[in-house]
Amino acid sequence: YKNSEKFSRRILKKFPDNASALLNLGNIAYCKGDYETAFQFYEAVYKNNKASYIAVVNMANTCYDLGRFVKALDYARKALKLYPSSVDAYIISGNSYIELGRYEKAENCLLRALDLRNDNPWIYTSLSRLYQKIENWDKALEAGWNAVLYAGEAQKDQHINFGYLLYE
Repeated sequence: YKNSEKFSRRILKKFPDNASALLNLGNIAYCKGDYETAFQFYEAVYKNNKASYIAVVNMANTCYDLGRFVKALDYARKALKLYPSSVDAYIISGNSYIELGRYEKAENCLLRALDLRNDNPWIYTSLSRLYQKIENWDKALEAGWNAVLYAGEAQKDQHINFGYLLYE
């Protein structure tokens, strides 16, 4: 991250509104877990370009990680206006609705994401989490197993989640 940050800051000295450098710095902050700083960088891109899908979807995701679920939904809606087939925006929306206890809306968003991309393990993980919340264990197990199948060996998170689901 150190070199990437150095070069991005160097670019910003010459071009203070450079979207690529700002997004890169936002991504670095995000990867380091500094979500507030990440959000500020993404917001700077968005202020200069309201049509920047990547800035808006990153703002939605960052708000979700900050526990600001209503704001995450607002930004996810904006992302969907810019890019109506955004699987990421539907996943963020679905997960935000889960956190807000709005399970029917969560399911609608996640099933829409699944319609767009049925091989994404994170959609299945979110669906499994949703179905666990509403105690629909058959659907939770099916979605959890699909998460494992589509994740393969590279993604250990889905395997751990499925093990926990079996325990439950």
